[in-house]
Amino acid sequence: MVQFTRTMTFQLIKPASCSWPVLDSILRETQSQTWQVLNKTIQLCWEWQGFSSSYNRRTATYPLSQEILGFRGVSGYCYNQLKEQFPLLHTGNLSQTIQRATLQWKASLPAILKGEMSIPSYHRQVPVELHKQSIRIQQEVPGRFLFRLSLLSRQGRKTFGLSTGMLDVWAGAEDKIQRQVLTGILDGSLQQSSAQVSHRKHKWLIHLHYQYTAGQTQFQPDRVMGVRVGSSAPLCVAFSHTQDHYIIGEKDMPVLIRMTQRNGKSRFRRTTDNQSSNIYQTLNHRYSRALVELALKYGCGTIQMEEVAASNSHHRFLGRWPYYDLRQKLKYKAEERGIRVHWVKSQSIDDPCGQCGEAPMVGEQTMGVFTCATCSNPADLNAARKLALITDDA
Repeated sequence: MVQFTRTMTFQLIKPASCSWPVLDSILRETQSQTWQVLNKTIQLCWEWQGFSSSYNRRTATYPLSQEILGFRGVSGYCYNQLKEQFPLLHTGNLSQTIQRATLQWKASLPAILKGEMSIPSYHRQVPVELHKQSIRIQQEVPGRFLFRLSLLSRQGRKTFGLSTGMLDVWAGAEDKIQRQVLTGILDGSLQQSSAQVSHRKHKWLIHLHYQYTAGQTQFQPDRVMGVRVGSSAPLCVAFSHTQDHYIIGEKDMPVLIRMTQRNGKSRFRRTTDNQSSNIYQTLNHRYSRALVELALKYGCGTIQMEEVAASNSHHRFLGRWPYYDLRQKLKYKAEERGIRVHWVKSQSIDDPCGQCGEAPMVGEQTMGVFTCATCSNPADLNAARKLALITDDA
């Protein structure tokens, strides 16, 4: 059994324990203080890193935070420094916010020291962090859920004239999956984790993290599925143990091509960035789910997918396609079923044909689709089959 963490988003519909103006002012103030805490934590981490480097140059050893700061880790030091500066935040949420920044710092530090990236910073509209103990869920009536949010400290509730720092808010759960997640948390089949509150398009949203365990399927160790990012269709799939193959997203090509057009009066070019992003997000979910289902159907424990870039000339529809997002969606969907995903370099379309052996593969190009001149084997399928046969040490 493997544990996974997922996120479900709900809209805060109506406060139950105060008025909307009061709740809105509290959320805005906590958001502002969260933004400041995140940036000040990064500043303190940077100062400690500078001191450690200087100390190392003088003594050839790195200082122990317990001896210098009085805490085992830098996060404890940051909490001690910031709790007096931001007394309105609930202590658990303050600790969660500092932990978020310190984790970001640790992940970014190697690239920062190499000069590959600058010091992280956060914008004003950052989500408010909620510790898992700061949110409780109740189902008052069937289909209606009440979120009890601990947002304020003792001083915070005095500042806003409240008798308690826990605010009750009705959350929208119109979607069937949303109701299933909340019901699963209440009956114990899902484990509630932390949460975040954000403000988007004049709406307050809560992003609830939850965990669950899932079993992994047993696969044939020698079965591999190759996935080619094609020129005639988004994805072409082949297998190491059978001649079966699949084309995924072929019917979406007119949409993808029109969305990448830079000239002309295409109605897709007149859509907003958000609308285009929603289309790509939907397609990526559909494609990643289809790939995992095919791997399960054929018992493939490994998916070897081509690693490409939008600059590849034969990937004519990749101009705006968020390919990295597809990779991430495929990765987490595959991992929760026990399938390994391996990325390999882009396969050349002019390699010898895997069906008849003719070289070069490219014989004809019709409507941007490359095929073998001898047997008309599509180049995308040829590359997908090669991907299915590549080993890790190839």
